Amino acid sequence: MWLQDEFKLSNGILSAKTSEYNQKRYGKPWIAQCSYREKLEFEFGKWLGYAGGDGRLELPCSPGDVIALGQKDFRNPGNSVPEYGVVMKNGKIREISKLEAIDLCRAPREEMIAIPLAEYQRLVANQKIAS
Repeated sequence: MWLQDEFKLSNGILSAKTSEYNQKRYGKPWIAQCSYREKLEFEFGKWLGYAGGDGRLELPCSPGDVIALGQKDFRNPGNSVPEYGVVMKNGKIREISKLEAIDLCRAPREEMIAIPLAEYQRLVANQKIAS
């Protein structure tokens, strides 16, 4: 990916540096917090930089939040699929699939933070908690 370093969570702001890119082929990088209301919805953060140059993604968030990030590829739109992750307590991002992102966004917040995804999915499958 086009990230230069790992994400850092500091004072409620998740950030990461991005590298230079070909602005004729790619759009500017983006990051968003995910929610679910009949479909995944994005609340976009900021990209600080100039077109084609390096920059920094920033998003207000906290542990347990589900995020998406990407960069539009004008030449091959099929390469424009976003990547998903969940913010961990240590500020790192754990990469997840789109389906996992949907499941986590639909989970009650306290359950989402308290238990691992596999355990949550097991409980939903066994109808112990609502999805």
